[in-house]
Amino acid sequence: MSSPKISVIIPVYNTSNYLKKCLDSIINQTLNNIEIIIVNDCSPDPIDHDICAYYKKIDQRITYIKHKNNLGLGGARNSGLNIATGDYIWFIDSDDFIDINGCEFLCNLADKVCADIIAFSATSHVTGSLNLSQKKYYYYWRDFSILDQKLSGKDFIDAASLSQSFHVSACLHLFRRELISNFRFRENVVHEDTDLIPIVIYNANSIYCVKYAPYYRLLRDDSITQREVDEKTLTDKISCEESLLNYLEKLNLNNNDALANYINKEFFSIKNLYSKFDKKTQHTESLFNDLENKHKIIFQDHPPFSVEILENSYKKRYLLSKQELETIKKSKFWKVTEYLRRIKNNFNR
Repeated sequence: MSSPKISVIIPVYNTSNYLKKCLDSIINQTLNNIEIIIVNDCSPDPIDHDICAYYKKIDQRITYIKHKNNLGLGGARNSGLNIATGDYIWFIDSDDFIDINGCEFLCNLADKVCADIIAFSATSHVTGSLNLSQKKYYYYWRDFSILDQKLSGKDFIDAASLSQSFHVSACLHLFRRELISNFRFRENVVHEDTDLIPIVIYNANSIYCVKYAPYYRLLRDDSITQREVDEKTLTDKISCEESLLNYLEKLNLNNNDALANYINKEFFSIKNLYSKFDKKTQHTESLFNDLENKHKIIFQDHPPFSVEILENSYKKRYLLSKQELETIKKSKFWKVTEYLRRIKNNFNR
């Protein structure tokens, strides 16, 4: 059998209620030539192991790893990366699931446009129901200004941040293995995506974004993304920002670099979160003060914001919007709509 087109990496930890649905959506992909790597990160639920072992038995494409020590989501993903052989990598959380043709579509697109990363969207759901009208949730959307065009990683961060559709979830990107294999997630932390994925994107020669939403993200009260901010979450966020600042410190960036802007924005987001946190301890105060001092040192020589660059970005987005409108006006749908509108206006006279 030829080398796999894609390696799907699924960390598993206490998700037995959702794991079968996740694995079924992967083993039944329309693309058969895939490598499936399941990493059991010392799950306390024995049913998780039973499910993983069963799927390993029925599908020879599955490699099952069982950690001796808990390394967190980042560590589990790293274990998968260490042995992955596919041309592309897709990280999938074990309480989520994907479209049955997701792998085939994304791989074909990546080959066609020759991109290091394919970025896409997700649909949130609650235990299978896509009706979220009564639930507050975060929707992973992509602004049309960044769709269907190949951008450098730096340009993508700028454009996506400007349109407020820059997402750092590893699950919402298909990575060329040659790129992502140069990086590793931090272990035993929450929000391990937040510092690594921007850096991976920044180092990509090309990224192509589509509106396609093959990923179904489960919202549950005990998940990391739905959890209220506690001391561990706050300290992990501070640690994440420190990691980003450490990376930034090694680079010689100009004042308006995309990554510097992103890191600066994240700092003020954490600062706002910290100011509202009502359970501060001496430990959290010390961590944040150290972070703030490090931020001041780095950004005093590299101020990231410029009125001129922001104005140019807005002008660029305006031109993209204008171009998109002109494309719509040339479509058959627009012409039919215009024709019906004229008939309606004549009738009203």
